[in-house]
Amino acid sequence: MYRAGYVAYAMARLGTHELAERVVEDSLTALAVRWSATLGCSHPAAMAWRLLSACVDDAGGTPLPCPGDRICGSDAHVLRDHLRMDIGRASDLMGLTRGEFLVALHSADRPTGACCGNQQPYDAA
Repeated sequence: MYRAGYVAYAMARLGTHELAERVVEDSLTALAVRWSATLGCSHPAAMAWRLLSACVDDAGGTPLPCPGDRICGSDAHVLRDHLRMDIGRASDLMGLTRGEFLVALHSADRPTGACCGNQQPYDAA
């Protein structure tokens, strides 16, 4: 359901479609292993997003600044400003309410365009 959005995010962060596909596949496999625990938590989509984001960080070697367990505004910035996702789709991908997403987006220090300068807008399927 979220795979296309996950790949778009990973591609924005990593720069190549092949690497993005591999990282998303790896994160979905890791999620499947933890599926029972994920379903038992109060926000499964948020757990899936954190796993994806961590896999992208590992693959890219340069994580976006995101202190501790706080919602990562840098991820919100990539989805909204670089991929031009609407707020509803972006907040769903991250497992956040619209309000939480907007707070994350507005609290983010805007990263430079280097993270996703070559990316095209995301078109929801």
